[in-house]
Amino acid sequence: MGAFERGSNRGGYRQQFDAPYLGVTGIVCYQNFELSALAKYSPWVKARDNDEHYFRQLTFRDEGNYGRYYSVLVDIGYYLTSCVKVFTALSWNKYDESRGGTQIIDQVSGEQGYIGGHASGITNEYYMVTAGLTYRF
Repeated sequence: MGAFERGSNRGGYRQQFDAPYLGVTGIVCYQNFELSALAKYSPWVKARDNDEHYFRQLTFRDEGNYGRYYSVLVDIGYYLTSCVKVFTALSWNKYDESRGGTQIIDQVSGEQGYIGGHASGITNEYYMVTAGLTYRF
């Protein structure tokens, strides 16, 4: 129970994913229209995160291997001229759960501990919609 000071920073979090992938792409053009698609897949995702608890002065670092990555991008565009295209795109990306160990660091005492096995799970999914104008030189 209690209240935190307004505007105070109580935590920080960062995720990082490394994923070599296999992909396939395709483009179809008809008159001034262009439709393209890109699909990616990887069963080799290495995931890491860093979770800072400033109030408790603790750091949690998690790492997992062999998660799966899926990605699909669809783009449709219209050429106004041979060099200028307006377009819109939709992408979906998902990193399935990677499980692994957790390192815990006490920022005050410097003590560290490690919990192995499947102590942590890291996952991420997001969508992105883009609209824009491209110019080719």
